[in-house]
Amino acid sequence: MTHDQNPDSEIWENQQKIDSQQIRIGHYVARLSLHWEKTPFLLQGFLIADESEVNWIRRHCDWAVIDLQKSRANARPGATPRQVTSPNLLAKPAVLSRSPLTAASMRTSLTNYLNLSAEAERLIQHFDRLESINVRKTIHVVKDIALTLTANLPALVWLTRIKHEDRYTAEHCINVSLLAMGLANALGRSPKEVAQVGIAGLLHDLGKIDIDASILNKTGRLTPEEYEHMKQHSQFGYDRLRQEPDMSPRILEAILGHHERPDGHGYPRGLVGDQIDEMASIVGLVDAYDAITSNRVYQQARSHHEAMSILWRMRGTQFDKTLVEAFIQFMGWVTPGTLVSLSTGDLAVVVQAVEGQRLYPKVRILMPTSEGYHLGATWDLSTMAQIEGQEPVTIRDVKPDGYLGIRLEDYAASLLQS
Repeated sequence: MTHDQNPDSEIWENQQKIDSQQIRIGHYVARLSLHWEKTPFLLQGFLIADESEVNWIRRHCDWAVIDLQKSRANARPGATPRQVTSPNLLAKPAVLSRSPLTAASMRTSLTNYLNLSAEAERLIQHFDRLESINVRKTIHVVKDIALTLTANLPALVWLTRIKHEDRYTAEHCINVSLLAMGLANALGRSPKEVAQVGIAGLLHDLGKIDIDASILNKTGRLTPEEYEHMKQHSQFGYDRLRQEPDMSPRILEAILGHHERPDGHGYPRGLVGDQIDEMASIVGLVDAYDAITSNRVYQQARSHHEAMSILWRMRGTQFDKTLVEAFIQFMGWVTPGTLVSLSTGDLAVVVQAVEGQRLYPKVRILMPTSEGYHLGATWDLSTMAQIEGQEPVTIRDVKPDGYLGIRLEDYAASLLQS
């Protein structure tokens, strides 16, 4: 076990070093005796949310440094346990773990996904031909998804893992729409607002159709002039979509402002902080997440963990701090459809996070065959971790979408047959 050196020399005001056996839910962990890259935790600095995290730290670490100010009041030394509600916590933080991924939910979600896919292709074609897009049809398709969102969210998140480089524009718009609705729903926004942010997500990048293709598809770094041209896409989309009679002003604002930044360095208007509409911030955040986890002409797809780490580093500057924290809570350590390698050496796909045991989700083993990988047995890692005398099976690594050419749509079809 590799440990940090001289821990006491780096303990700041409002921090306290404790034995790992004293760790409890509600502690905010600033440092561990084990190097962060050797732990399963996504971020350096996190709030202990469930017993699986407590047990992991107690089993693998000698000590922890906790931040007393960031820890919940009932977890601070000498505090009397009581119910504490943080204003930054999600209204429904465990929605992805409470709703199981079933054949029925996958069937409904696949129908919704295909309808949304057809709508995205229709919008792109009409935009390319300079034709009216008939927003009412878009509203109808998105509302149908919003009405059944909570029950089908794990399956819809699974489907956002389907990635094809030759369909990037359409799939990106679909994914941003679905993830934006999921985050808005988790934040407790009204059904109307959930549908509106979904529509904004579907339409947010249509302005790129008016960007010079040589710039849009350039594999190298853009010149300053090319970047200035690229930055006009949100304005292009806004200018054309505001001609549509059924477009909501708030949806238009989200489309125009999805590249604004809290620090004022965004575009096109350089808005600051609370000047940026929340819908625009939500669309911009999930737009970045999906782009990071997708293969692009200028970069390879990165894993869910890498994407979350990037968003975390950019919180408060490029992205709204509270929304980044909310998005990480909503998506979790791993999401349905995430490809992972296990400590047993097996490759698996996550099918459900387990509430209170987010380090140990339910997975389906991927069995190698001469024709690729097939779905195998279901393993509940949280149940297996509780078997006395047996070493817990853990997630060793999180893989990017498309790893080893694995096509998640093939497994969606298998789930329909289960």
